[in-house]
Amino acid sequence: MEVVFKSLPAERSIQYANNNMTQGVLTRIEGIEKEYENLVRIPVPNNSIDIYPIALKSNIYIQSIEDLKKYRIGAQHGAKIIENVAQDIDVEWAYNTGDLLKLLNDNRVDIILETDTLFYTYKNKSEETFYKDLQIVGNVIVQEDMYCYIHKDHSDLINELTEVLLEMDEKGLIRQILNDEKQRLIQK
Repeated sequence: MEVVFKSLPAERSIQYANNNMTQGVLTRIEGIEKEYENLVRIPVPNNSIDIYPIALKSNIYIQSIEDLKKYRIGAQHGAKIIENVAQDIDVEWAYNTGDLLKLLNDNRVDIILETDTLFYTYKNKSEETFYKDLQIVGNVIVQEDMYCYIHKDHSDLINELTEVLLEMDEKGLIRQILNDEKQRLIQK
């Protein structure tokens, strides 16, 4: 089986998969098939995601979702995991990571909600000096397992994908790949 990866904004990638413009989508939270009825979840998690509050150097410390209500919050549109926890919070939504970081740098938000992987990716970039001032300013806000989804027209792939992911999980390969990638980002 040949796999080709296409990088798309979060919401668009789900819509493309749901409309069968792509065969599927990686790393999405459980339950999106309720809203996107053409998608079928592969039942083995392929990732786990941690969402953190991230700010430019500050004395802010966030311990819970409730603490976020005191601040101007930014998040990426289409990130369902954040949309689910931020229902009672006023959020400035950005369409991509660059726009989200610009909101923070332009002082239009105090905190952005993002993964630690994104944090390390941008913290270690050298092109933008403000990235060096990014810091995680609190506890994990939400943590969830993530799954692959495929369009129902490709449901013949479910068993094969499930078997491969189960084998990788049993051997610890999924966790190893994720840990290796995180270490690579931290050490950049």
